[in-house]
Amino acid sequence: MPKKLTEKQAVEKATAEKFLSLYNEYFKSNFRVEKLSDSPDVFCSDLYTGETLGLEITLLEDIPGDAGWALGRLKLPQPKSGLPARSFDLDTLPHLINSIIKKRHKDYGSNVALVIRQVSRVPWDFEVELDNIRSMIKLERNPYDRGIWILSITGEIFRIDN
Repeated sequence: MPKKLTEKQAVEKATAEKFLSLYNEYFKSNFRVEKLSDSPDVFCSDLYTGETLGLEITLLEDIPGDAGWALGRLKLPQPKSGLPARSFDLDTLPHLINSIIKKRHKDYGSNVALVIRQVSRVPWDFEVELDNIRSMIKLERNPYDRGIWILSITGEIFRIDN
């Protein structure tokens, strides 16, 4: 009987599967989840080539509490920006930059991507913000040789490290 996944593992597996469906389409590859771990969170392999790919997964909240809301544990959090609505520049962008800064000091070896899954309910246009995001993260050393990606709630992926 398979071991029951923890909530964290279930989120990571679901994120990996959604990301891989888009990544595979983009790169014409055939990666599948092989194993859940802690360092990185998910190990994948390409069914045709045998190539490996590690995924380190983190969640992007616009405001603290979005992840708990998305998992059905908390009521919908309110913006802390003082504005009546969420602001990309004041709410989301600081959390995105902090996530990358915290994760860029970890080195999981080669063939690893960082996947940042958006969990808020606001569909930001990350493509419009790519230059701004890239200028703010200023990666002198990027331990994720397969890229730093955002998986948006609209079902798109955006590579933000190049």
